Amino acid sequence: MDYSVIDFARSLKVDNCKIWNTPRLIFLCGGKTAKSRGYRSARDFFYRHLLSKKPAIASRVRLAENVNAWFRKNVFPDLLELENYLAGLADITVLFVESPGSIAELGAFADPLQDRVVVGRADL
Repeated sequence: MDYSVIDFARSLKVDNCKIWNTPRLIFLCGGKTAKSRGYRSARDFFYRHLLSKKPAIASRVRLAENVNAWFRKNVFPDLLELENYLAGLADITVLFVESPGSIAELGAFADPLQDRVVVGRADL
């Protein structure tokens, strides 16, 4: 069976999911995103759902690919150093491990985030 991450994301009943004690800053990392049409990853599906159904929460989300725009040039010459800094500032980091880059991010975040990691399991 060729079951993709997108199929998994579509199988979730997102409206039945709840976030308690909503964090002020959510750092969202993982698979690729698109501006419109067709989801590129489970993270893309999740983020667009927040934008359309939960705009108050979406306004607190910061995407990993946009972080360089928040700082003066050359403050963080190393992208992993920047992402670790932001992960430390965020109340929660949500990482969709669905690409080689996100697997590297998981490894980079393992130590600084160990006290703020939430692991979920989906039964397929």
